[in-house]
Amino acid sequence: MKEIGLLTDWPKMTSRALPRLDEDDRLTPILTHLSNNFTTPDASYSASATALPGADISARNVDILSSSFPLCMQNLHRSLRRDAHLKHFGRLQYTLFLKGIGLNLEECLVFWRSSFSKITDDTFNKEYRYNVRHAYGDVGGDSNRRGNGYSPFSCQKILTERPPGPGEAHGCPYRHFSVENLVGLLNAVGVKDQEVIRGVKEDKEKMKFHLACNRSVPPFPYLLPFPAHFPPLIPSRELLEQGLTENRVFEYAHKQEIKKVKDDGTWGAAQLETIVHPNEYFKRSYLLKNLGKNPVDGEGEKGDVKMED
Repeated sequence: MKEIGLLTDWPKMTSRALPRLDEDDRLTPILTHLSNNFTTPDASYSASATALPGADISARNVDILSSSFPLCMQNLHRSLRRDAHLKHFGRLQYTLFLKGIGLNLEECLVFWRSSFSKITDDTFNKEYRYNVRHAYGDVGGDSNRRGNGYSPFSCQKILTERPPGPGEAHGCPYRHFSVENLVGLLNAVGVKDQEVIRGVKEDKEKMKFHLACNRSVPPFPYLLPFPAHFPPLIPSRELLEQGLTENRVFEYAHKQEIKKVKDDGTWGAAQLETIVHPNEYFKRSYLLKNLGKNPVDGEGEKGDVKMED
């Protein structure tokens, strides 16, 4: 049974390893194969793993919650608040993210209707309401209903599918923004540390978009069986198991909280490994920002906030 567990966990662990491993050109052929077969767009999303039961995930609270969103979703939220509108793919990407953080269908409809403040109820109901319901699996064919609609987009999907065009706000800012616009957005959301900005610029220049947001030495379930003619590239199991996330922007934004959970042992390596999904980013950020509080009861009572495996 242990061997079966390792086999079923291997694709997930491989996808988490890719951000660091693909810096080595000797692995390019293997990584290309692995990315095509194991890093599937929705593979890293789990509703139960990203849920925050009892937290105030409501239309009225999205503005507050947005401080814990990853940069791609903060950009969508800021664009929506500025323009009172998002184009189709921006709405889809953001709707599915909100669905993933636990915003139910009714609250999501309230959120979009209030956000589209420049149009009438009739226009909203005719042009936008159905698409939100379809994303949640409330309407559509039998397969869409049975599957509860679409899954929230992973980082992989956002990076590789449908780049934004003029007037669109979806996609990944680390990949799709110019350096000037990316730095401007980072500054606007409070990331102004010049060392962090310099690192992000270097990652973007090298087309290592995922590294701008995620850097890690993830724990492996076992060492990969490389052919004999490949030089040794992977450290020992003991070193790998000590690996923690070095998410450049995330770690900057949560520096003190991450230090605390490491020092007191509240979170382990499994809870600080590479982020490969925007909804995972939100959950981790939300919990870190609520250390010392109980996000479930909403009363601010003291207590440990732990992230379950």
